[in-house]
Amino acid sequence: MSATPQLTPARRLEVTGRTNLPDRARLLVVLEREASGVNWQSRTEVMDGGFAAGPLGPGSGLVAGRYVIRVSMPAADVQPAAVKARIGARGEHLTGALVERSPHGLGNVIEYRRDYVFDR
Repeated sequence: MSATPQLTPARRLEVTGRTNLPDRARLLVVLEREASGVNWQSRTEVMDGGFAAGPLGPGSGLVAGRYVIRVSMPAADVQPAAVKARIGARGEHLTGALVERSPHGLGNVIEYRRDYVFDR
């Protein structure tokens, strides 16, 4: 999985990415300001190996600072039936460096993270 942030003219962030997860896999994209922990979220789905979310950030625009972008695929229980069939009832067919055990005991999930610095 990869994610590419793009700053809009209104100083908000749009995030696009690529993944090998199946089409219609539900994702959660979160932008979090490190200094305050304030975050903005957007739900999206995979389509043709890609996804897009945003714009993220306050209506007034982002302030300079360090941010973290997280893209996660929640547990199989909340995925469409076709996705669940591919990844397994508890995500047991998921493999790779981004696979983690769900903190709620619901099987495997995906968690991608990257830093973003906005300095204007």
